[in-house]
Amino acid sequence: MQRSLLWLGGLTVGLASVLAPLDLIPEVQGRSLFQGQFSAQAQSSIIIGDRWQQVYDRMPEIPLENTYVRQDTDEVDPTDTLVTRLMRYHMYSKGRSPRFRLDWKLTLADYMGINELIPPETYPSNSRMTENPRYGDMQAISALNRDQRNRLVDTLIAVFDPELVPEQESNDTTQDSNENREDPPPTSNSAADLL
Repeated sequence: MQRSLLWLGGLTVGLASVLAPLDLIPEVQGRSLFQGQFSAQAQSSIIIGDRWQQVYDRMPEIPLENTYVRQDTDEVDPTDTLVTRLMRYHMYSKGRSPRFRLDWKLTLADYMGINELIPPETYPSNSRMTENPRYGDMQAISALNRDQRNRLVDTLIAVFDPELVPEQESNDTTQDSNENREDPPPTSNSAADLL
């Protein structure tokens, strides 16, 4: 018994010595490496505000999907859009960070029926509208092509944290660099030799 307590005490001291110097953790672009991990806890205080409008200003081809009637007023709420529900689902229903590309891609995969099931009863605005907007929103996201979905992800990241969006090269320079690239010479260990 004493031996196991001594081992457990040593483990605690060992872990404490590893975790103690958190002030020595390097920063990337002025941000702690652990800052992103704690952002999920603070997401409940994030207010969407006019970020949804910024997305539509940058990408007017994204459907509004704001024709759903509220139960309490029997009127359409023009600010309850596809993008506002997408943001609320992403941050509040799933607890995903608005700052990371992979998180947004997972959310879009949810909408396309590829990743996780979106429960109809907990979908944003379900309890406020006479008709659940989930099905229409999923159809609208699925109708976007790959380029539109990628631009939507970039736009969503940009409206939440403009410093994190990398500058993208134009398509012309990317195509030129791919056209000028030579294929590597075949080797004897290539996949064709294995067949």
